[in-house]
Amino acid sequence: MTASPLRSPALAKIINAQKRERIKVLQALGHIRGFLPLLMMRRNGLAWTPVERAALLLQLRSVIHVSPYLVVLLLAITLKC
Repeated sequence: MTASPLRSPALAKIINAQKRERIKVLQALGHIRGFLPLLMMRRNGLAWTPVERAALLLQLRSVIHVSPYLVVLLLAITLKC
């Protein structure tokens, strides 16, 4: 008896990888939540405190980790139009 395609180990690995990456993206997006107001402080004439600078660096690193996914989404949206 052969395994059905819905229960194949290869498909299970792909689904698990997709779930793992989805969790990573959601966590990274959670870190970015206050990014824009913090980034705009400098433009509004305010100086960043050392704590705000550390938070800004953390958020920028989160954006870097999400950017490959954003590029793929933007390409998919662009190609649909």
